Amino acid sequence: MPRIKSVKHLLESAKYDSASIIQQSICYDKKREWSILVSWGYAIQIVRGILSPRELETPSRTFLKLFKRLDYTAYAFNTRPVRRNPCQKPFVYYMSSTGYDKAREKTIDTDTIVVIKKEDNTRWTKAPRKDCCRVLPANKTGVLYMWVGNCRTNEVIEL
Repeated sequence: MPRIKSVKHLLESAKYDSASIIQQSICYDKKREWSILVSWGYAIQIVRGILSPRELETPSRTFLKLFKRLDYTAYAFNTRPVRRNPCQKPFVYYMSSTGYDKAREKTIDTDTIVVIKKEDNTRWTKAPRKDCCRVLPANKTGVLYMWVGNCRTNEVIEL
């Protein structure tokens, strides 16, 4: 979609939970052996195989520096290479709509993947502000249901 329309689309999600916008949460679907990255309000990436949280949090090299030479040491942060093998490239799903479900008191982003998240107005006062993520049992064929939200006591992102 055009740039202005995409910013409006992102701001639609920000209306429901601005403190979490673009934050990445990591999920694992052990049954399918998938690693899943949810960037709240924007996109979901599904990677075949189980990758460590450290590898998933490292940004992919989907950009070039100003002088367009392939020099990956020029950045002040680490990057991971983009996989050339089509089987190893992540599948990217962009969130098509965001809405608030009054009955559940949760925000829902949809595509062929449904992400359910409860707004947290006290998020800015908490540390760390990283959300936990779980794949939920599906009640519909062809749809992946996920929950993103506050971690439980002593819960960590793990393989």
